[in-house]
Amino acid sequence: MKKIELVRINRSLLEIMAANDIKTSDVSYIEVYDDFIELRKSFKFSAVITELAMKYNKSERTISRMIARLQEEVVP
Repeated sequence: MKKIELVRINRSLLEIMAANDIKTSDVSYIEVYDDFIELRKSFKFSAVITELAMKYNKSERTISRMIARLQEEVVP
């Protein structure tokens, strides 16, 4: 399969992603976000961000920005 074929097949999804500033690289943050949701049930936001930053070897600011970006509502 060529890249253009993949883009054509997923055109509408990719258009929505582009319109909402969703990066394809955000897929690498799915596990981080899932961990955030689970930990947030028991701990304060700042404690969760600190824990995730250590676990995933990222800065707290990176984790915080990623969480904020992924929590935004999608506009069709």
